[in-house]
Amino acid sequence: MKRNYEGWVFPKEWIVECFCLESPKFTYHNGYYYITAAEGGTAGPTTSHMVVSARSKTPFGPWENSPYNPIVRNTNRDNKWASIGHGTLIDSPDGKWWIVFHGFENANKTIGRQTMLLPIEWTKDGWCKVPDPADVAKPLKKPMGKAVIHGMKLSDNFEGNQLGSQWNVLKNANKDRFIVDNGTLTIKGLGKSISETQPLPIMPGNDSYQVTIALTAGTNTASGGIMLYYNQEYYAGLEFSDHHIYRINNRGQKSRESSEIKQDMVFLRLKNDHNDLLYYYSLDGKEWTRLELVNQMSGYETNTLGGWGYLKPALFSIGEGEVKFKTFKYEGLD
Repeated sequence: MKRNYEGWVFPKEWIVECFCLESPKFTYHNGYYYITAAEGGTAGPTTSHMVVSARSKTPFGPWENSPYNPIVRNTNRDNKWASIGHGTLIDSPDGKWWIVFHGFENANKTIGRQTMLLPIEWTKDGWCKVPDPADVAKPLKKPMGKAVIHGMKLSDNFEGNQLGSQWNVLKNANKDRFIVDNGTLTIKGLGKSISETQPLPIMPGNDSYQVTIALTAGTNTASGGIMLYYNQEYYAGLEFSDHHIYRINNRGQKSRESSEIKQDMVFLRLKNDHNDLLYYYSLDGKEWTRLELVNQMSGYETNTLGGWGYLKPALFSIGEGEVKFKTFKYEGLD
């Protein structure tokens, strides 16, 4: 394999994570092959990431770097969107051009990288650039296309016999552990702790949100609950086990938060209020008890913990046996 593009050399005084040339995308337009590539590092400083462009008459080079490089970059650490890059050129049905890329919301990196869009114009001498005064933090007129339903339903009553598309079965997870049957989700227990199990998460659509679930005590030694999950080491949530409510936290920390509960079904609720995590439980789904402790979750992001994760609500079942869940409710609060 031969490397035929060395990237665009940016000024040494720029504050970036690394040079990190990666993720080339190819576009053919008006007789030229265009490459859009990422540089600067995907995370790290808020001004790190960028999109650079080059062109050639052949897909093998030689490549001429754009005089408009970088065509996408955050230049101010106080801007709304940080580390923006990994861009792909697309054209819409009306012949207009756009660039799709990702970045972190500066004020809330726990939600992970989000997808963004900016218009592209072609100069008379054949270069693509973002027109002035386009601003990724401001609304723009959407591209032409079909009118589709906005967003994805995140709440789930577990009707039918298949998991809804909002649920993310994690890599290498055993899908047979998750059984949907006409209003009930059964999760078979796995492992002895969060670090050994495979939770069932969703991707939140808001900076602040509330999630509520009803669950029935597990059979045999199984216990279950709901948490905000970053990875197997870092998480925070509630567990219903041996007829008590427990607050669970990073690396197996666990504290009992209720007296004995003499019924098999409980309701658990987590409220993420701009990364302040509040805990609630109820015996009937109407009257709620809030735990005194509140966790601050803003450090649960890749610059702190690594791994390119994001903070996400997740259901879990551990131990031997199974736990039954009903009526998962997601409410956006912003």
